[in-house]
Amino acid sequence: MLRVIGFLLLFLANLVLSDPKPSTKITEEEMIQVLAVYEVSASQKCRDYVEADWNFNTDVENETKVEELVSKKNCILLKY
Repeated sequence: MLRVIGFLLLFLANLVLSDPKPSTKITEEEMIQVLAVYEVSASQKCRDYVEADWNFNTDVENETKVEELVSKKNCILLKY
């Protein structure tokens, strides 16, 4: 365990004390391209989530929904 902690401390110290690489600097145009790609990716993931949520919530054959409906039906029948 002590070895792992020591390794992590050395890794973090090296990471903090190392000089930034010159390739980490990007121009404004490159950043605009990066953000455009990010926007497309984020929009796609958001659309996929909404579509999956919609499909799940409108799927009446879903086992959980079937169990829920049967349970509600049984509760209604027990009331009367």
